[in-house]
Amino acid sequence: MKLFQQLLLAPAALGLMAPMAVNAAEINLNGVSEYAPQTLEVQGVSQLSDIHPSDWTFKALSEIRNSRGCNVSLPQGVITRAEAAAILNSCIGNVATLTDAELRLIDEFAPELATIKGSNEILNGFSFEAGQFSATTTLSGAVNVVVGSVEGATNEGLHSQYGYGLDLNSSFTGEDSLVAGITQGNFATTSSLGDLDFAETDSTLTVSSLYYSFPFQETAITAGPLLDQDDVTVTTSLYSDAWKLGGNPYTLPGDTGTGAAISSTFENGLSFVGSYIATNAGDPTLGIATDESDDVISAMIGYEGDSGFGAGLIYTTLGEGSASTGYDAIGGGIYYTFDKFTLSATYDSKDDEGSTENAQAWLIGTDISVGTGTLSAAISNVPDTDANDDDETSYEVYYSYPVSDYITVTPGFFFVEGDGAAADETGVAVNTSFSF
Repeated sequence: MKLFQQLLLAPAALGLMAPMAVNAAEINLNGVSEYAPQTLEVQGVSQLSDIHPSDWTFKALSEIRNSRGCNVSLPQGVITRAEAAAILNSCIGNVATLTDAELRLIDEFAPELATIKGSNEILNGFSFEAGQFSATTTLSGAVNVVVGSVEGATNEGLHSQYGYGLDLNSSFTGEDSLVAGITQGNFATTSSLGDLDFAETDSTLTVSSLYYSFPFQETAITAGPLLDQDDVTVTTSLYSDAWKLGGNPYTLPGDTGTGAAISSTFENGLSFVGSYIATNAGDPTLGIATDESDDVISAMIGYEGDSGFGAGLIYTTLGEGSASTGYDAIGGGIYYTFDKFTLSATYDSKDDEGSTENAQAWLIGTDISVGTGTLSAAISNVPDTDANDDDETSYEVYYSYPVSDYITVTPGFFFVEGDGAAADETGVAVNTSFSF
């Protein structure tokens, strides 16, 4: 079993071990075949090591699981006899009466049920496929491994870093969604590769996202203790933003905290979003919506036309709170989709509290279909605290090549003009991404 499966399934498995051992003892395996119906002649699978979806045992297990309402998942595809017996044991181990179909299954899996009795070996080897441990939960994830070097950086040596992420999505009504994100990685902020889009800096597995979304009349409401400011937003750009540069750094800072968002999309292509994020909600000295808290409030309007044209406008304010200064920002972007490529442009203007001049950030980016992959390129200024320096320009070019449906190799290049006395930086790296 994979590491992330063990981490996610360990509590559930521990909870099932005790009842399974007890319930198995309640099944009278001695002579149970005497009560199994003899009128139905169905070929057994006792001599087979695996159970296929076309086998009568597989179909019977599925029917019993549904009729009994037992809290166990039936893996898709081929399963072992031991797995089938464990499912059967979970569903009928503590019932008072047994149906004919259940008696036939007990007779079929009597040796495996006897093994389960008093043994946890079956549980330790139980095979759950990703996304199958809950009927309402799906699991997806990605691993990124980058190798590169940056000329002009403090340390120019060739080095490698990785990021690992899991996304779990559970639905309880079919229209709602409980989202949890788990991340881990060794990207360092001291490395010039540390601000790549896929960088993860958590030294241990960390819950980085946790929120719940549900429809309410003509709107969608999203709220939770770990909600990113840019989790619910309008579209301002179609640029892939999968390397180093990104648009709207002031209006979409992506700050995380306890928050809520309301969004609406209409048939004419218009959409509206309003959100509130309290980044200090976990600190009792700062709290939520206090003079000391760093609250991020955003209002957004977007438009997406049928012709491929779209645009978005965003206003965001950050309270002063515990931060050195707060700010107000307004910005947005426009984009257009052509046959073989997309073109996007974004612009942000930020008014810092106490600053006499606004800071500005812009980006122009394109994604072009080339061969089986995508060539991406962008030019942008580098936003920083020096609002008077307009010459800090960055460039990036990268090509995403899909080796398979689940593996993508992306070589890339970036150039960042130095600020003041700082040296220019030229980076070359290759990222290998595994999605599952």
